[in-house]
Amino acid sequence: MSVTLQTTVGDIKIELYCDLCPKTCENFLALCASGYYDNCLFHRNIKDFMVQTGDPTGTGKGGESIWGRPIEDELNPDLKHDARGVVSMAGNGPNTSKSQFFITYAKHPSLDLKYTVFGRVIDGFDALDELEKIKVDAKYRPVVEQRILSCNWVAHLSTDEVSTSQLSPEDENEKLQEYFNQYIEEYYEEAAVDEEQVEQEDIDRKRNALPASIRALLREEQSVDGVLSVQELVEVLRAERAADIVCVRVPPSEGPYHNIIICSPYNRTHGQALVQTIRKCIKLKTSSQEVEAGRLVKSSGGWHCLELGNTILHVMSAKVRQKYDLETLWTVGDEEEADGMHDVFTICASDSINR
Repeated sequence: MSVTLQTTVGDIKIELYCDLCPKTCENFLALCASGYYDNCLFHRNIKDFMVQTGDPTGTGKGGESIWGRPIEDELNPDLKHDARGVVSMAGNGPNTSKSQFFITYAKHPSLDLKYTVFGRVIDGFDALDELEKIKVDAKYRPVVEQRILSCNWVAHLSTDEVSTSQLSPEDENEKLQEYFNQYIEEYYEEAAVDEEQVEQEDIDRKRNALPASIRALLREEQSVDGVLSVQELVEVLRAERAADIVCVRVPPSEGPYHNIIICSPYNRTHGQALVQTIRKCIKLKTSSQEVEAGRLVKSSGGWHCLELGNTILHVMSAKVRQKYDLETLWTVGDEEEADGMHDVFTICASDSINR
């Protein structure tokens, strides 16, 4: 199987060693399919050594695997950093790889059996040449930003199957999405029927589809309206790896919502999944089949807005969030008037929201 990285300097085609590094390749392909690598910077570029990417934050300190934890190294004595174009996972030590990877500019035996080699460049060496020529600063970051635009894959089909050359780009992307779905669906199962018309057994099935780790975050008592408490909502978002969670408590006189929660997904698919998970939690919390699982006020352009009683949830991409800067809308104005009127706070990993 091969993957083509479409970059700002040209296409780079990578052959993957799926048979020798199954878990690493599984993670890489699923991240490609989800769009996780789209717009990732080449954040570290060292001439005669390697170029590194795969961190959506662009800092070199971020990135996650599809399992939300580091991947165990798949070191093989037959797979070496012995040529230009070797593709390996990056990490900070044994068994620390997540999403970042690098491509070598030359052979480097010192890296052997330390980093998982999971592929090699088979086409696009001219693009690799262009990357190596790019000027960098003192921290080896390209002065002119270079990025992965998108990833496309091609499977090596048997002779009695359809030739890959007969597949349109749309079909290739559809197959790639199917590949990703088989790994993500264990966490998020999308409803296939109208929720207002399903039988009770279907509702029970959906409830059971929630991971046990998420069900454990919800209080046992059910509510008539199915609305989650702010604490439950934030804990679920935190467990599902939503980033930069901010809560705004607004006095009743200031508007229809008492609680405004804002967070960011790591990509488009993750944003959709966060909304689906919250809606499933609402279904789990209510004994009534008539309760709507949160009213989706907006869902487009990297912005999902879910109304939950007197709480409203905004799931926004980092770009959209920066553009609209919702956090400041409830704190703008005279400082004396604003003092004590609004409670704005960020939820960190170790924070409790019982305030």
